[in-house]
Amino acid sequence: MGERNKMPYFDHIACQYAPKRNRGRLIAACFCAAAVLVAVDWPVPAAADPRQLLDLSLTELSQIKIDTVFAASKFTEKVTEAPSSVSIVTGDQIQRFGYRTLGEVIRSVRSFDVTSDRVYSYTGVRGFNSLDDYGSRTLLLIDGHRMNDPILDTAAVGTEAFLDVDLIERVEIIRGPGSSIYGSNAFFGVINVVTRSGASVNGVEGSVSAGSFDTYTGRVTIGKKLSNGLDYFVSGTTYYSDGPTRLFYPDFNSPETNNGIASHRDGAHYYSSFGKVSFGDFTLQGGYTTRDKDVPTAPSGTAFNVPNLAVNSRGYVELRYLHETENGWSLTGRAYYDTYDFHGLAYYDYDSGRVLNDDSARARWGGAEIGVSRTFFKRLRLATGAEVRQSFDLRLRNYDEHPFHNYLDVSASQLVVGAYADGHLDIVKQLSLTAGVRWDNYDSFGDTINPRTALTFKPMENTTLKLLYGQAFRAPNIYQLDYTSFRQRT
Repeated sequence: MGERNKMPYFDHIACQYAPKRNRGRLIAACFCAAAVLVAVDWPVPAAADPRQLLDLSLTELSQIKIDTVFAASKFTEKVTEAPSSVSIVTGDQIQRFGYRTLGEVIRSVRSFDVTSDRVYSYTGVRGFNSLDDYGSRTLLLIDGHRMNDPILDTAAVGTEAFLDVDLIERVEIIRGPGSSIYGSNAFFGVINVVTRSGASVNGVEGSVSAGSFDTYTGRVTIGKKLSNGLDYFVSGTTYYSDGPTRLFYPDFNSPETNNGIASHRDGAHYYSSFGKVSFGDFTLQGGYTTRDKDVPTAPSGTAFNVPNLAVNSRGYVELRYLHETENGWSLTGRAYYDTYDFHGLAYYDYDSGRVLNDDSARARWGGAEIGVSRTFFKRLRLATGAEVRQSFDLRLRNYDEHPFHNYLDVSASQLVVGAYADGHLDIVKQLSLTAGVRWDNYDSFGDTINPRTALTFKPMENTTLKLLYGQAFRAPNIYQLDYTSFRQRT
C-alpha cells in the first residue's frame, strides 16, 4: 500500500461501507453521521496567510468566503450545504506544494491513498485499494466529463493521467457513494478536475523542468478572453524520464535473472494536449494524451529484465451547453466522443524458448446528457436529467508472435441509459434535506436503482452536522467479463 495520509479529519464521526454482490452488481451502502467544523475544514483562501487567521475574531472568521462545489449535485452549492463530505484542492495549493501528478494531489487529502506498481497508479479510499481494478471504484471527471473508460474503468491519476496539473483550477473530491447522480464507478467517491480558463492565462505561459534520472518536462499554454466574450485555452505538455538505472527485486535474485536487478527498465515518455473554447452558452473542449512506459516488474509471469512495454492513449472531444433563463431555469447538455487504446508488448519464457506476446485493447464510445433544474420559492431546488452512452467498438486481443498463437479476440458493444432526479429543501434556516435517486440500465448487466438522502443541520454559525445515506454500484467492465476469465482459463 502507498503511504496513508496521516492528517487528522473532523467531518466523519462514523462511516461504513458494506459491499455485496447481487446478480453481478456491486452495491455499497453508506450511513454516515458527519460533523464539519467549518472554521477548521474551510480551505484557506489562496491569497491569505494562514498565520493571519489566528488573529481573527469569530465574527471575522464567519465572513470568510466559503468554497463552492459543483460535482456533489451537478450544480454549484456551498461545501457546507453539499450532501457529501467534500474537500477542495486549489490550483494555487497545487503550485505551492509542488504536486506533479493528480495522484499526488489526491494523496494529500484525508482518507485517500494512491498506490503505484511502477506502471499505473491506483486510487484507494480508507484502505480499499486493489492493484487489479485500476481505480475503477472511484469516478474521475474533467469538467464533469467521465474519464473512466468502458474497457478497464480506469481512473488514471499518475503519469498516465490525461491532464497536466498546471492546467488545473481546482480539484473537487466528493467522498461516499455518488451513483444517485453519476451511475457506475461512483462507488467510494467522485473526483472532479476543474480546468483553467483562457482568462486565467491572458497570454502565453511556458515552463520547463529537469530532475534526477534524466527527467525533463516542458509545457506551452496559450489562453485569453476576448472583448466579445470568447475565451480560448490551448496547452501542450511533454515528459521524458529514464527512470532509475538499477532496481532490485528479491524474487528474481538469481544469476539467471541478473541477480534480481532490472537495469534501465523503468523509463517513461508521454505527451498530452488539451484545449477548450467558450462563447456564450457553449463550450467545446477536448484533448489527447499518450504514454509509453517500460515495465520493470515482470508481472503476470513475464520475463525479467527485458524490454517489456505498455502504451496507453486517451482522447475525447465534447460540446457542452449551459443556459440560465430569466425565470430561473438552468438548462444543461453535453455531447461527446471518446477513445481509449492500450498496447502491451511483453516477453515470456516458455520451454520452447522466449516468445513475444502482444496484448491490446481498444474502445470507442459516444454519448449525450441533458439536465434541467430550478429553485422554487427560494427554498426548494429540483434537478433532473437523463444520459445515454453507446460503446460501439470494444476490443480485446492477445496473441503470441513467432510462432503465432491466438489466445483472445473479443469484439463487443455496450449501451447504457440512465435518468436521475434530485431535490434540496431548506426546511428552516438551520436545517435542510437532500434526496435523490438514479436508474441505470446496462444491456450487458441489467437495471439498478440507487438512492441517496442527506440531512444537514447547522446548530451554530461555524458548525455543520450531516447525516448521510447512499447506495452505489459498479457494473462489470469488458476486462472483467472477458479478459479476466481468459486469464483464469489459461
